Amino acid sequence: MKLKNILKFLTDRNAKAKYYWKLISLLALANVGVSGWLLMLEHDYATATDTFCDFSDKFSCSTVAASKYSDLFGQPVALWGIIAYLVMFAVALHFSKSKKIKKEIWSAWLLFIAGCLAFSLYLTYAELFIIKSICIFCVTQQVLILLIAGFHWPILKSDNRL
Repeated sequence: MKLKNILKFLTDRNAKAKYYWKLISLLALANVGVSGWLLMLEHDYATATDTFCDFSDKFSCSTVAASKYSDLFGQPVALWGIIAYLVMFAVALHFSKSKKIKKEIWSAWLLFIAGCLAFSLYLTYAELFIIKSICIFCVTQQVLILLIAGFHWPILKSDNRL
C-alpha cells in the first residue's frame, strides 16, 4: 500500500468506514461458506453416530444437528443462515460503495443485524443449556456474527455518510 493511501485511510473517516464495510462483507461471505458446509452435511450429522466433529458428548455436531433447534419453519437453520449472510454480504458491499446511506435503511439494517445476533445468541443458549452439546461449526458462525455486529460500532463513529 502506498504512503498516500495509508495517510488517506488514517485521516479520511469515510475511508475507515468503507474498510469496515468490506470487512463485514468478507465475514458474511465466510459465514455463507460455514452455513453451506453445515447444510451439505446436515443429513449426515442427523443420521450418523460418529462424524469428524464429534469429539465427545459435550462437543458433538451430530447431537446439535439432530435436535429440534436445527430446523426453523420446516427448513434447516443452515439454509436460513445462508440467506441471511448473503443479504449481509450484498448490503455491506453496497454500503462500502454508497455515497449516502439513508437513515431509514440504516435503521432497518441495524434491526436486521440485531435480529440475526439475537437468534445466534438464542441458538448458543440452546446448545449450552438445552442440548448440552456444542457444534464447532455453529460456534464458528456465532463468533463471526459477533464480529459482524461488533464492527458496526466503529462504523457508527466514523461513517459520516449516515
